[in-house]
Amino acid sequence: DKIMLRVAGVMQARESKYIMLHAPKEKLDKIQALLPGVERPTILPLAHDEKNVALHMVSKENLFWET
Repeated sequence: DKIMLRVAGVMQARESKYIMLHAPKEKLDKIQALLPGVERPTILPLAHDEKNVALHMVSKENLFWET
């Protein structure tokens, strides 16, 4: 069962894209509203930059390119 779950996970991941970008903190709400299929992106502080953050997210490839 474990191996089948792992194979299924790999198959699902092939249809996804990992997206990373830097953005101003003040624009986070607008950016998140534009991102397809992203409910909870990872938001990380940037070293020596208090105005911007790094956003990391996973999106289905077809949704990403349609947006």
